[in-house]
Amino acid sequence: RDSGGSATPSVSAAAAGVSNRSGGGGGRHQDNPYPEVTRKAEFMESMSRCNDGLYAYRKWEIFTFGSESWGTSCNDSDVDMAILVNFKNTRPDKKYLLQRLAEIIIENDKDGVLQIKLLLNAKYPIIRITQTTYHIKIDVSIADRFCKRRDELVYTIIHELERKYALPAKKLIVFIKHWSKQKGINNAYLCFLNSFGYTLMVIKFLQYYCFHHVQPNKPMSTSLGYLVYKFFEFYAKKYKPHAHAISIAESAETGNYDTKGIFAPKQYFA
Repeated sequence: RDSGGSATPSVSAAAAGVSNRSGGGGGRHQDNPYPEVTRKAEFMESMSRCNDGLYAYRKWEIFTFGSESWGTSCNDSDVDMAILVNFKNTRPDKKYLLQRLAEIIIENDKDGVLQIKLLLNAKYPIIRITQTTYHIKIDVSIADRFCKRRDELVYTIIHELERKYALPAKKLIVFIKHWSKQKGINNAYLCFLNSFGYTLMVIKFLQYYCFHHVQPNKPMSTSLGYLVYKFFEFYAKKYKPHAHAISIAESAETGNYDTKGIFAPKQYFA
């Protein structure tokens, strides 16, 4: 989307702004009475500890992930954007970077078309940027070390399901996401699954369906309506929420998808 491109310069400016404004010292100010200065010092210390480490050679990277990169976004889907930094970072580091990014975006929003909402105390800190003219929402986060690999894995699986097995994987994902939103059960804040959760459910179903019904490189004429029916039948008959977890890591060719090994066992932690 154009919104993704328009946000990129601001994110890049944020990276430059943090670097240019943060000064030289990296020491921790133990008795500093100013919280903002303390947070900045802690952040600079985290950077200095990692400057000569494994990631020092790598530049900061900005990328979209989730439905926008998989081709499964709906009209009301947010654009998820991540910043991959070149040092190991903690939750306070992420919050500090996002706070500074929000300040820089506000300073440079000369036309006043952006609304910035900080969700720094969420389970995973983000800032939400809303372009008020076109009502486009962009969620910006600091990527964890698995974000890009996880995104590429999901993209690869969806692409394989469509290309190798000729299944309308993207359309099925979009349908299930739309259905769940219409039913009011697509909202992580209300303890329902989010769109990522429904995407994993669709992929898991299609992996099972491929193994039992479709041969690679021998396309079958499978309608979207039929797959929707089989999706609900699959989870109604085979899935037990209290006992089962969903993993899509196995390939559709080598996975163990017999009736006793479809799902991974759910693990509970004290």
